[in-house]
Amino acid sequence: MTAGRPNSRTDRSVGRATAANLAAEDFSFPRNDAIDRQVCRWNGLRNLFRRLWPAKASLELHFAAGCSVRHAERILSGKCGLSLEHAQALLHSEHGLPVLRELMRGCRERWWLDIEARLEIADLERRQAALRASLDQQERRR
Repeated sequence: MTAGRPNSRTDRSVGRATAANLAAEDFSFPRNDAIDRQVCRWNGLRNLFRRLWPAKASLELHFAAGCSVRHAERILSGKCGLSLEHAQALLHSEHGLPVLRELMRGCRERWWLDIEARLEIADLERRQAALRASLDQQERRR
């Protein structure tokens, strides 16, 4: 053993998490805009889930995301986040588009703005076709 260097075989406190070592460490994360945006995004997702499923949101989230009911309750309470696996399951569900829009809220990348514009056009065309069908039906009744 060299002088001045601890020997891990004889000094058992090397690398060990003791109360004194943990008290000396600062484990707090810096509060910055990126963290604030991520917290807002998770809050937005929780609010979206409650809007999608006003009754029994945890049960519906359990079915849509494929997580346990208890984990869904923890997600909705803010005690834990959504795993990538569960987010993917939500994106593949019937509620995928609102989830995607919430996840991408605030994104100013050109590719996302193009997708949003195309989605808006498609929605307008669907509504226009429904109104045209309703108008045709009203005209036939005359």
